[in-house]
Amino acid sequence: GGNLARRLTLARLLHHEVLEGIGEGVLVLGLDRQVLYSNQEARELLKWEDRLERRPLANLLGEAVDAQAAQALAERVPRRWEITHHRRDGLLVPFALRALPVLDPEGPPRGLILVLDDITAEKKMEEFNKHRERLETMSRLSATIAHEIRNPLASIRGAVQEIARSVPIAENKKILIEIVLSESDRLDQIITDFLRYARVRAPKLLEVDMRQLLQDVRLLLAARPEGEGVEIGVQAQDKVGSIRADPEQLRQVFLNLGLNALQAMEGRPQRRLTYQVQGVRLHQAPG
Repeated sequence: GGNLARRLTLARLLHHEVLEGIGEGVLVLGLDRQVLYSNQEARELLKWEDRLERRPLANLLGEAVDAQAAQALAERVPRRWEITHHRRDGLLVPFALRALPVLDPEGPPRGLILVLDDITAEKKMEEFNKHRERLETMSRLSATIAHEIRNPLASIRGAVQEIARSVPIAENKKILIEIVLSESDRLDQIITDFLRYARVRAPKLLEVDMRQLLQDVRLLLAARPEGEGVEIGVQAQDKVGSIRADPEQLRQVFLNLGLNALQAMEGRPQRRLTYQVQGVRLHQAPG
């Protein structure tokens, strides 16, 4: 009896540790779809500080989720779907849900396990990839248009040079030839600059120390004429370490933001620019 009690205690501890440390929210529901068990992660995801036991699923996640759970029980097959849940703290959070019926070979299902996973990061990555694809499409289109302009422009310049060499032109008219050639060169340079900035370069991901990167940006801004007389500083939380990013692209982003800020402060008696770095949860409300 003592050995059996020890084995039962060990099984309970293992059961508790697995469900609490699984990293996903777990709700165990009865056939009436009321909560029989919830782990800490489920309460954290749903922002329920008190226990969830004996609460109807519809009260926690809405009628639509309750209907999906009922269908999974009726069909005796697992289901997976995604929702956007209006949480108790007022935030809209995307969840991936998995409904797993607890089957009994000799009778109806004994209950349902509902697994919740916060997919905020995945959704943000999907949005980023879609945005990048749109930028790449616009980049290719812009490059095509620019090349279509550059080719006839080169032909026009060559034709004008040939005319200047083969046809006698009065001295007071040669200035017109020079204007055509110089303006052609100017347009070609504009197209070159446009192609340089329109091209989407694949990021080279490295470990970037945000404090050091922003200190570099601060020095670059302070050395510019716009930064004269401006107090430029960097504030970073101690817990903010390195991140994986493209250092050159990040540096350009913060440099552009700083230049815009310096230009907006022109003429003000007190001018101060501060970069602040802090770590936040992806779905944390701005405060």
